[in-house]
Amino acid sequence: MINLVHGIRGQGEDSIDKLIPALHAVRLITRDINYPKISATAFALTPRKWNRERQFRDGQIVVDATEDGEDIIAHSRGCLVATRAMEIGRKFRCAFFFAPAMNADFFFPEGAVEYVWIIYCPNDAVIKLAGLIPWNDGGSMGRIGYNGPAHPSLAELQVEAETPAHSHYFFFPHLEGWSYFIADRIVDPAGVMANEKKQFKPLVPSQAHLS
Repeated sequence: MINLVHGIRGQGEDSIDKLIPALHAVRLITRDINYPKISATAFALTPRKWNRERQFRDGQIVVDATEDGEDIIAHSRGCLVATRAMEIGRKFRCAFFFAPAMNADFFFPEGAVEYVWIIYCPNDAVIKLAGLIPWNDGGSMGRIGYNGPAHPSLAELQVEAETPAHSHYFFFPHLEGWSYFIADRIVDPAGVMANEKKQFKPLVPSQAHLS
């Protein structure tokens, strides 16, 4: 089972949920997890204490909807929510984090996830803005990649974009490429990870399945 977790400003209908038909086309089973909508204003202005409380409340929603050993795909703040779910105690097999709106030095709890792929874009304007608001834990991972403690099975992929987009990963014609990219790694995470661990190479989304 592959779980999908969205970011703010909606519940993924204009971003990560666009992956669902493409994932079904490669015979992957999905579960769409929704937490309460958050406006950009609330995301930016909520004090740290309340922000953290909301992160863990949303993380609990993910915990309640999933089982240990499942896979997860998250976008933007959804990556932070997924990580909070891991801190609560959920254990995932594969995690795919697209444009993670979280601190680059964030660490994954020991044993919480077996394989992690961080997909980021240096000219992601939304991540750049989020990183300027320290109390929301937005961070810069979605723009500069992972800079936390070593993880035994973590790979990074830098994606090029002509415009400073944040959800461009999920626009046509990239969806089919990402579905193959994810399917390859779901089927053989150890084999693929062995060949690409800690790579820092630009990746064109529509050609993702060729990597």
